[in-house]
Amino acid sequence: MAELATVARPYAKALYSLAEEQNKLEPWLEQLAVLSEVSLDPKIQMLIESPKLSKDQKLNSFFGVVGEDGLDPMLKNFLVVLVENNRIELISAIYELYKEMVLATDKIEQATVYSAYPLTDDEFADLVKSVEAHCEVKLAAKLVIEPELIGGFKVEFGDQVLDMSVKSELDSLYQTMIS
Repeated sequence: MAELATVARPYAKALYSLAEEQNKLEPWLEQLAVLSEVSLDPKIQMLIESPKLSKDQKLNSFFGVVGEDGLDPMLKNFLVVLVENNRIELISAIYELYKEMVLATDKIEQATVYSAYPLTDDEFADLVKSVEAHCEVKLAAKLVIEPELIGGFKVEFGDQVLDMSVKSELDSLYQTMIS
Protein backbone atom coordinates (compact mmCIF):
# COMPACT_ATOMS: atom_id res chain seq x y z
CA MET A 1 0.00 0.00 0.00
CA ALA A 2 2.90 2.37 0.72
CA GLU A 3 4.05 2.08 -2.89
CA LEU A 4 0.52 2.79 -4.16
CA ALA A 5 0.29 5.79 -1.86
CA THR A 6 3.57 7.15 -3.21
CA VAL A 7 2.33 6.96 -6.78
CA ALA A 8 -1.18 8.16 -5.87
CA ARG A 9 -0.08 11.18 -3.81
CA PRO A 10 0.59 13.58 -6.74
CA TYR A 11 -2.81 12.73 -8.24
CA ALA A 12 -4.52 13.24 -4.88
CA LYS A 13 -2.76 16.57 -4.34
CA ALA A 14 -3.67 17.79 -7.81
CA LEU A 15 -7.29 16.75 -7.34
CA TYR A 16 -7.39 18.37 -3.90
CA SER A 17 -5.98 21.65 -5.25
CA LEU A 18 -8.51 21.68 -8.05
CA ALA A 19 -11.39 20.86 -5.68
CA GLU A 20 -10.29 23.59 -3.30
CA GLU A 21 -10.09 26.05 -6.17
CA GLN A 22 -13.58 25.02 -7.35
CA ASN A 23 -14.90 25.01 -3.75
CA LYS A 24 -15.97 21.37 -4.13
CA LEU A 25 -13.96 19.55 -1.45
CA GLU A 26 -16.89 17.75 0.17
CA PRO A 27 -18.92 16.91 -2.96
CA TRP A 28 -15.85 15.43 -4.64
CA LEU A 29 -15.04 13.49 -1.47
CA GLU A 30 -18.46 11.84 -1.67
CA GLN A 31 -18.07 11.07 -5.37
CA LEU A 32 -14.55 9.72 -4.86
CA ALA A 33 -15.89 7.44 -2.11
CA VAL A 34 -18.28 5.90 -4.63
CA LEU A 35 -15.54 5.57 -7.25
CA SER A 36 -13.25 3.96 -4.68
CA GLU A 37 -15.91 1.49 -3.58
CA VAL A 38 -16.64 0.51 -7.18
CA SER A 39 -12.93 0.15 -7.99
CA LEU A 40 -12.49 -2.30 -5.10
CA ASP A 41 -15.10 -4.70 -6.48
CA PRO A 42 -13.30 -7.88 -7.64
CA LYS A 43 -15.11 -7.90 -11.00
CA ILE A 44 -14.16 -4.28 -11.66
CA GLN A 45 -10.57 -5.00 -10.65
CA MET A 46 -10.44 -7.82 -13.21
CA LEU A 47 -11.79 -5.42 -15.82
CA ILE A 48 -9.25 -2.72 -14.89
CA GLU A 49 -6.34 -5.16 -15.05
CA SER A 50 -7.42 -6.85 -18.28
CA PRO A 51 -4.83 -6.40 -21.03
CA LYS A 52 -7.47 -7.38 -23.61
CA LEU A 53 -9.54 -4.22 -23.10
CA SER A 54 -8.60 -0.89 -24.62
CA LYS A 55 -8.39 2.22 -22.47
CA ASP A 56 -11.69 3.45 -23.94
CA GLN A 57 -13.39 0.14 -23.15
CA LYS A 58 -12.12 0.26 -19.56
CA LEU A 59 -13.29 3.85 -19.15
CA ASN A 60 -16.72 3.17 -20.71
CA SER A 61 -17.18 0.06 -18.58
CA PHE A 62 -16.21 1.98 -15.44
CA PHE A 63 -18.61 4.82 -16.32
CA GLY A 64 -21.29 2.22 -17.06
CA VAL A 65 -21.02 0.87 -13.52
CA VAL A 66 -20.63 4.24 -11.77
CA GLY A 67 -23.11 6.14 -13.90
CA GLU A 68 -21.32 9.13 -15.34
CA ASP A 69 -24.38 11.43 -15.16
CA GLY A 70 -23.88 11.94 -11.41
CA LEU A 71 -20.18 12.63 -11.71
CA ASP A 72 -18.77 16.12 -11.75
CA PRO A 73 -17.28 16.85 -15.22
CA MET A 74 -13.88 17.53 -13.66
CA LEU A 75 -13.90 14.13 -11.97
CA LYS A 76 -14.84 12.52 -15.29
CA ASN A 77 -11.80 14.21 -16.84
CA PHE A 78 -9.71 13.06 -13.90
CA LEU A 79 -10.76 9.45 -14.54
CA VAL A 80 -9.84 9.87 -18.21
CA VAL A 81 -6.37 11.05 -17.15
CA LEU A 82 -5.99 8.05 -14.84
CA VAL A 83 -6.99 5.64 -17.59
CA GLU A 84 -4.71 7.33 -20.14
CA ASN A 85 -1.78 7.02 -17.73
CA ASN A 86 -2.64 3.40 -16.80
CA ARG A 87 -3.32 4.51 -13.21
CA ILE A 88 -6.99 3.63 -12.83
CA GLU A 89 -6.09 1.08 -10.11
CA LEU A 90 -5.02 4.03 -7.91
CA ILE A 91 -8.54 5.34 -7.35
CA SER A 92 -8.90 3.84 -3.89
CA ALA A 93 -5.48 5.09 -2.74
CA ILE A 94 -6.20 8.53 -4.22
CA TYR A 95 -9.51 8.61 -2.34
CA GLU A 96 -7.82 7.77 0.98
CA LEU A 97 -5.15 10.45 0.50
CA TYR A 98 -7.72 13.01 -0.65
CA LYS A 99 -9.87 12.23 2.40
CA GLU A 100 -6.87 12.78 4.68
CA MET A 101 -6.25 16.16 3.05
CA VAL A 102 -9.88 17.21 3.48
CA LEU A 103 -9.85 16.12 7.12
CA ALA A 104 -6.58 17.98 7.71
CA THR A 105 -8.18 21.11 6.28
CA ASP A 106 -10.91 20.78 8.88
CA LYS A 107 -8.26 19.97 11.54
CA ILE A 108 -9.71 16.48 11.91
CA GLU A 109 -7.53 13.40 12.33
CA GLN A 110 -8.58 10.00 11.03
CA ALA A 111 -8.62 7.51 13.88
CA THR A 112 -9.16 3.84 14.42
CA VAL A 113 -10.62 2.75 17.74
CA TYR A 114 -9.92 -0.86 18.66
CA SER A 115 -12.16 -2.43 21.26
CA ALA A 116 -12.28 -5.94 22.69
CA TYR A 117 -16.07 -5.85 22.54
CA PRO A 118 -18.70 -4.17 20.36
CA LEU A 119 -19.73 -0.71 21.56
CA THR A 120 -23.10 0.94 21.26
CA ASP A 121 -23.23 4.15 19.23
CA ASP A 122 -23.48 6.18 22.45
CA GLU A 123 -20.54 4.38 24.07
CA PHE A 124 -18.46 4.86 20.95
CA ALA A 125 -19.37 8.56 20.72
CA ASP A 126 -18.53 9.08 24.42
CA LEU A 127 -15.19 7.30 24.02
CA VAL A 128 -14.27 9.42 20.99
CA LYS A 129 -15.27 12.62 22.82
CA SER A 130 -13.11 11.62 25.80
CA VAL A 131 -10.09 10.94 23.60
CA GLU A 132 -10.65 14.22 21.72
CA ALA A 133 -10.71 16.13 25.01
CA HIS A 134 -7.69 14.27 26.42
CA CYS A 135 -5.57 14.69 23.28
CA GLU A 136 -6.99 18.08 22.21
CA VAL A 137 -7.81 16.88 18.71
CA LYS A 138 -10.89 16.33 16.56
CA LEU A 139 -11.30 12.76 15.33
CA ALA A 140 -13.15 11.04 12.51
CA ALA A 141 -13.11 7.56 14.01
CA LYS A 142 -14.05 4.08 12.97
CA LEU A 143 -14.45 1.10 15.28
CA VAL A 144 -12.62 -2.19 14.88
CA ILE A 145 -13.35 -5.13 17.17
CA GLU A 146 -10.16 -6.86 18.34
CA PRO A 147 -10.95 -9.54 20.96
CA GLU A 148 -7.24 -10.13 21.70
CA LEU A 149 -7.22 -6.80 23.59
CA ILE A 150 -9.12 -8.70 26.32
CA GLY A 151 -10.70 -5.48 27.58
CA GLY A 152 -10.37 -1.72 27.29
CA PHE A 153 -9.54 0.06 24.05
CA LYS A 154 -6.74 1.32 21.83
CA VAL A 155 -6.94 4.45 19.64
CA GLU A 156 -4.57 5.15 16.74
CA PHE A 157 -4.48 8.51 14.95
CA GLY A 158 -1.74 10.31 13.12
CA ASP A 159 1.48 9.00 14.62
CA GLN A 160 -0.05 8.55 18.08
CA VAL A 161 -1.36 5.48 19.87
CA LEU A 162 -3.39 5.65 23.07
CA ASP A 163 -3.43 2.09 24.42
CA MET A 164 -5.71 1.53 27.40
CA SER A 165 -6.23 -2.18 26.82
CA VAL A 166 -5.92 -5.02 29.30
CA LYS A 167 -3.48 -6.71 26.92
CA SER A 168 -1.20 -3.66 27.06
CA GLU A 169 -1.28 -3.67 30.87
CA LEU A 170 -0.52 -7.39 30.99
CA ASP A 171 2.37 -6.95 28.54
CA SER A 172 3.74 -4.13 30.67
CA LEU A 173 3.42 -6.21 33.84
CA TYR A 174 5.17 -9.11 32.11
CA GLN A 175 8.06 -6.88 31.03
CA THR A 176 8.40 -5.55 34.58
CA MET A 177 8.48 -9.07 35.99
CA ILE A 178 11.20 -10.34 33.63
CA SER A 179 13.40 -7.27 34.00
